Amino acid sequence: MPKTYPRPKLVIFDCDGVLIDSEPIFNAVLVQNLARHGLRLMPEQSQLTFTGLAMTELARMASQMGAVLP
Repeated sequence: MPKTYPRPKLVIFDCDGVLIDSEPIFNAVLVQNLARHGLRLMPEQSQLTFTGLAMTELARMASQMGAVLP
């Protein structure tokens, strides 16, 4: 029988970086992903170019910069 855990009383969503600064992690993953699609950037370039954009806008800009996205 699988182990069960009690239902949490609270879930915290840290969407503004107060608990964890996820921006460097996101940019590292984004740079790796875009490189697989033909756009090579340094993490610093990615952060300067894409920070604050919605994913649709990010994809549009990356495509204009040479990424071949699905």
